[in-house]
Amino acid sequence: MRILHYSLGFPPYRSGGLTKYCVDLMWAQKEKGHQVLMMWPGKMNLTGHFVRFKRSKNTQKINRESVSFESIEMINPLPVPLDEGILEVDKFMEPCENPEAFTELLRRVNPDAIHIHTFQGLYPELLIAAKELGIRTVFTTHDYFGICPKITLFRDGDVCNGDCGKCAGCNKDALSMNQIKILQSSQYRKFKDSALMKKLRKNHRDDFYEEDAKLIEEEEDTEKRFEQEDLSDEVYEALRDFYRYFFKFIDVVHFNSSVTKEVFRRYLPPETKGKIINISNSEIQDKRKLRGYGGKLRIVYPAAARESKGFFMLKDALDELWAEGVRDFELDVYSEPRNVSGYMKVMGAYSAGDLDIIYEHADLLVAPSLWYETYGFTVLEALCYAVPALVTTRVGAKDLLKEGHLGMIIQPTKEDLKQAILYIIKNRDILDLYNKRIYREFNFRDVRNSFDEVEKLYQ
Repeated sequence: MRILHYSLGFPPYRSGGLTKYCVDLMWAQKEKGHQVLMMWPGKMNLTGHFVRFKRSKNTQKINRESVSFESIEMINPLPVPLDEGILEVDKFMEPCENPEAFTELLRRVNPDAIHIHTFQGLYPELLIAAKELGIRTVFTTHDYFGICPKITLFRDGDVCNGDCGKCAGCNKDALSMNQIKILQSSQYRKFKDSALMKKLRKNHRDDFYEEDAKLIEEEEDTEKRFEQEDLSDEVYEALRDFYRYFFKFIDVVHFNSSVTKEVFRRYLPPETKGKIINISNSEIQDKRKLRGYGGKLRIVYPAAARESKGFFMLKDALDELWAEGVRDFELDVYSEPRNVSGYMKVMGAYSAGDLDIIYEHADLLVAPSLWYETYGFTVLEALCYAVPALVTTRVGAKDLLKEGHLGMIIQPTKEDLKQAILYIIKNRDILDLYNKRIYREFNFRDVRNSFDEVEKLYQ
C-alpha cells in the first residue's frame, strides 16, 4: 500500500505528540513493507502565492536506527498558527490560486490512502482532489484545530462551549502573519535549535502559559470591544464553517480517545464515520514490575505548568493539604513553574530517554487536566511502568484505565483532586491494588497494535 501522510513536518523542526505519532506510524508502516510519504506545510514566499511542492529525503532516528522517509514540502501553504491562535482570519481561508497542483501531485504520487493529522496549513483543494480521484482519506483527532483556533477549546479557566462570539478575546494576542511566515521559513528551521532561539522560545512560552492562567483583567474601551465582538460572531463562525467543510471529504475519522469522539461529534456532519483507536509511540516500552509503597507519597507531574493541564488546580489542592499539616508527599514537576511550593522538586523538561529515571521511584502519576485532553501519552508511559494514575474525566487516556479498574478517575475539581490525593496518602494499599492489576492485566500489546488497527481504516 502507498500511504501519503499530511502532518506539521519532521523533527526537530516540529515536535510534540502529533509529530511523534505520525513519524512512528510511518515507520511502523514502512517496516511492514508499505510505501510512505509525508507532505507538510513549508515556507510562505513573500512574493508569488502559487502552491508548489519540493520533494526530498528526510532521515530520522527511531529506536537507534536511521530511517529515511520521502518528504514533500508544500511551498505557500495556508498559515500554520500552531497553538498560538488566529488573528488575521481571512488569511486562513484564502482559496488556492492553482488548485490543479494538488491533482497533478496526487496523480504523480498515486497514493492508496491519505492520512491527515492536522488541518493546519492545508487547503481543502487537496481533499477535493483526493475525492475526485477516488483516494481514501483518514483524519486523526490530535487536537481541536478547526473547531477552536487555539486548538484546546479552553478559555477563562474552563472548557469552552464553542461560542465563536468569544473567539476574538481569546485570539487577541495571536501571532501576526509576519511572525508566522518567519516560523515557517527555511532560515528558522536552520536556527531553531540555537541557544538564542531556544531562550527566546522559552521566554515566549513562559509568558504564553502565564497568560493562559489569568482571566482577561483589562478590557478595551467599550466601542472597540463591541466592534471586536461583532467581528468575532461573523468571522470566527465563518472560520469554523470553513474547516467543517473539510470533513465532507474525509472518509473516516480516527478518534484517538472517547473524549475526542464526544467533542468532535458535536461539530461533525452526522453522516461522518469514525472509530476510537487509542494510540502509542515507539519510545514507550513495556517495563511493568510489582512495586512497594512506603515513606512519602512520590507524585509525578510530567506536563507543562499550565492551567489547562490542571497544574494550578493541583498546586492549590496540595498547598491546602500542606497548610493543613498533611505533608507526607512530594511532587516531581517535569517543567519549570514560576511559583514553586516547598513540597515540589522541579525537574525541568524531560525526554523519552528519561522515563526509567522518572518512574523508577514514582508512586503515582497525576494528570489533572481541565481541558478536553485528546489523549495523554504520560498516562500510557506510567502504565507501562505499572505506576498507578490519577486522572480527570477530561483526559482522553482515561480509556486505558478501564473505567477506574486500573487507576483513579475523578471529576475535574480542586476538591475532588484534594480528597483523592488525601485518600491515597492515608490508604497506600489502593496503590498496591492498582499496581498488581496493571502488572497482571494491562494489555500493552493491544495499544501497540493500534498501528495495525489504523491501517484497516485505509481499506
